[in-house]
Amino acid sequence: MGKLNLLKTLVAAIGLTATATQASLLTNSSFEEDASGYTELFADSTGNNSWAVYDGLNGWTAGAAGVELQQSGLQGNMNAFDGNTYVELDTHFDYDAPTDSNSSIYQTLSGLTVGAEYELSFAYASRTDLADDNGIEVFWSDAVATLFDNSILSIDYTVDNLLNWTMITTTLVASSEDMTLGFKAFGDTSWTFDGKTNPDSNGKGGFLDAVSVTAVDVPEPASLGIIALGLLGMGALRRRA
Repeated sequence: MGKLNLLKTLVAAIGLTATATQASLLTNSSFEEDASGYTELFADSTGNNSWAVYDGLNGWTAGAAGVELQQSGLQGNMNAFDGNTYVELDTHFDYDAPTDSNSSIYQTLSGLTVGAEYELSFAYASRTDLADDNGIEVFWSDAVATLFDNSILSIDYTVDNLLNWTMITTTLVASSEDMTLGFKAFGDTSWTFDGKTNPDSNGKGGFLDAVSVTAVDVPEPASLGIIALGLLGMGALRRRA
């Protein structure tokens, strides 16, 4: 193989590596994958199938309250940040026998590099304009058993994120090759109707979409392209030498 063809092959390989590296390490990052394999705890009674509560989602384990999957357009003009579905972390509950509907989801990532940094990004929106009603905490741990003991990030209602997506980004550090990422609702606004009360939650909470975890300090495709052009230039100089 000639030097020029070799360098072209190298450029192509670099481009493919950059694309693969920048992909999220999570499964079902935007909650778009089919949930039919999971138990449906509650469902939209209008027949529109615009929302349902499941006991888990592909790639994600849910807490006791399940996780509510919603379709774009359910909350007025609210659309998914990515694709057509997103989750709400304060689920629908049985109005006749109310229980805490603040929910949680988590996913374990394997094959990480100990001590390495990873970028977490996700889209958040609040459903109501009440403080402590839409709160979501983020958790990161090397043990599922202690995952929800200490949060690393907390986000709640602001004027800007009311039914409007806000992108949140933070840095994670792997202390083990296997790390678990979790999200949990902490809204504490109560619900009362027809003589029944849910003192812990009201079924209205924060929305989550487009969750991504990627390795830090990986050259962007544009930077890799510059490196590749430099390699091509070196090949041209060698041919003239």
